[in-house]
Amino acid sequence: MTTPADEITACLERAAADECLAQAQAIRSRLPASDEVLAKAYVSVARVEMLDGRLIPSARGEWSILAGVDNEDEGIVDIAAFNLSGTRYATLLGEGYCLGLSDMYRARWLGPPVAVHTNVMSWIKADCRGLMPFDWERTAVMLKAHDVYGVVATNIGQGRAIEERLARALVPPRVLVRGDAVEVAP
Repeated sequence: MTTPADEITACLERAAADECLAQAQAIRSRLPASDEVLAKAYVSVARVEMLDGRLIPSARGEWSILAGVDNEDEGIVDIAAFNLSGTRYATLLGEGYCLGLSDMYRARWLGPPVAVHTNVMSWIKADCRGLMPFDWERTAVMLKAHDVYGVVATNIGQGRAIEERLARALVPPRVLVRGDAVEVAP
């Protein structure tokens, strides 16, 4: 039986075997963080295809930034891919929804609010620290479930964008009052 760790390892091996390895290394070298920081966050560059939210390593795919998706207990549980313009994302296993969850758990118990980024390049510039949600609904639910009081944005524009995305994700359902105009299931 194949485990998530086996699938992640196989994906990374396929990405490393890409015939355009030199080009991948050139793109990676332009990322605004040290090799040590990138390695710790499992950040890489490879060609992938993004189909229905799932990433497939492919020599014909578009250049993308890959990052390990962690959680509190199990370490890396998925790989997320972001196209270089940051407008699309996909995951290998469909489990990931936010980069940097271990930072959120540490901040919850040990210190100040956690930073939230609206794009992968901002997260990389911050030395891969803080949260980088790509599924805002699941991230909002997680923040609420863990009683996270507040988050920090890098600037006012990002702060407004984060607040809007989180609020949109937590919109409560409409409440209808039983009456003549509304039919409801008993």
